[in-house]
Amino acid sequence: MAVLTRTPKFQSSPIRAARTQRERFPWYFEMSSATLFMVGVTLLSLTCLLYLLQTSRVAVLGYEIQQVQIQQAAANREAENLMYERDNLESLPTIEKYARLRLKMRRVEEYTYVRVPVQPAELRASDVARGEGR
Repeated sequence: MAVLTRTPKFQSSPIRAARTQRERFPWYFEMSSATLFMVGVTLLSLTCLLYLLQTSRVAVLGYEIQQVQIQQAAANREAENLMYERDNLESLPTIEKYARLRLKMRRVEEYTYVRVPVQPAELRASDVARGEGR
């Protein structure tokens, strides 16, 4: 039966790595546990502070979005009111009322027809000459 053994080369490697870390960061290994605890608490506090800042920023953005939606709804209502007013002003009864009251127009009671001595073919020929023909 074969027994596997480790060579001293593999056993000294972790020790050497630990020794080089101690040489690189001597201040970390010289700290007391109270100092390490305070550093940990400080890092945790900073993380919580960043989380609270992000959460409050999200809340502020939510309020701003809500305000923009309210403004958009008001603008939509205003646009609908303006379209209603435009449609009302463009209606035939309103135009007729405006013409009678403001422009002092009245309904035509007598119609006069005027005959034009032009044949339809002549009209089509003049339209083609001007470029308006089909």
